[in-house]
Amino acid sequence: MYSKIYSALVQHYISGGFGLPTGYENDGFEPNVGTPYAAVYNLPADSYQNTVGEIGRDERVGILQISIFYPVGKGRGNALAMADQILTHFKAGSTPEYSGQTVTVQSSTISPGRVVDGWYQLDISAAWTATTLR
Repeated sequence: MYSKIYSALVQHYISGGFGLPTGYENDGFEPNVGTPYAAVYNLPADSYQNTVGEIGRDERVGILQISIFYPVGKGRGNALAMADQILTHFKAGSTPEYSGQTVTVQSSTISPGRVVDGWYQLDISAAWTATTLR
């Protein structure tokens, strides 16, 4: 279930065509110094019963976090423009799907920018829900 949810979200990110080299969880990605990039993480939270019984549906919730990194000292304009593109692509009501599993984006937001390990970092958080069969 989570593999299909994560795949739906990642495929939706890829379909945005953002043009950033991107690292995904545990893939060994190494960024190039001075080149903007992104990192994508799925942060699942609690699940809830939608129906009772052994055979039923559960509601899964979580956040897809897309962290974007830009060189320090180059201003925030390009980073904010990219964040806007990602936020628009992950707008509330978007319904990525993978192998029969639909995920619904409930909301998306951006964190304040900050400098981390020599990069200007912005985090875009897309809250999602998905109904899965038990």
